[in-house]
Amino acid sequence: MTQPKISFYSFATYVIDMDESKLFYKRLGYKEGNIDETDDYMLIEMEPPGGDGVLIELRQSHAYGENAGRTVTVFTLDVEAGIEREQALRAQSKIVEDLLFRGFNFINMTPGEFYVNPFGEGTIEMVDPQGARIEFLIHD
Repeated sequence: MTQPKISFYSFATYVIDMDESKLFYKRLGYKEGNIDETDDYMLIEMEPPGGDGVLIELRQSHAYGENAGRTVTVFTLDVEAGIEREQALRAQSKIVEDLLFRGFNFINMTPGEFYVNPFGEGTIEMVDPQGARIEFLIHD
């Protein structure tokens, strides 16, 4: 049976001036990729030169200056190669439980909410004991 894998997806950083930030990465050879917006922030993915390397996700909060300078490491769950979503969610649940035992805490939900509905929104936000933030995304 094929096992799903957690993979590095992108490095996200919150910026104050999206235009200046885009210009900075374009000067390094990055190209503007997907653009999206959530209730909390606008984001632009900056794709590395040649397609190989770290995807940089620029996020600008809708509240000016909020989260400025904060960084987030984003992981994705590989649900390709015939892995069914339910199997992938169970695997991710085990990884999240292990992180909880190692001192990580939820940001966007309580442990009770996680166990009742582990992936209602498809994103889990956590913080490690030193304050570094991570997110898990599910991509179908």
